[in-house]
Amino acid sequence: MVRYWHKKGSKARGVGWVYASTEITGKPSTYQAWWLYQRPGKTLTAASGWKKAKRSTLDTTFVETHWGRDGRTGPQYPTGTRTCVEIRETGRTACVQLR
Repeated sequence: MVRYWHKKGSKARGVGWVYASTEITGKPSTYQAWWLYQRPGKTLTAASGWKKAKRSTLDTTFVETHWGRDGRTGPQYPTGTRTCVEIRETGRTACVQLR
């Protein structure tokens, strides 16, 4: 999940908050995640380092993590940028495109 904002008519999107969660497979006890971005026509670039994903307080079969503070803070990217989160232990990447 990515929360972003923009001014009307703007071609830039500000990313205020990035969230990721996944179901625990039971093998590793520690999960790590990072988020990446890909501007249109460019390569995938790390926006953060690896961060520990913690077990959810509501359901211990999931781990979750987030970056940023919800609001008009954080970096700005052009429209069409892909924002992705990878959880190291699963090897999967989930992406959202900023429209």
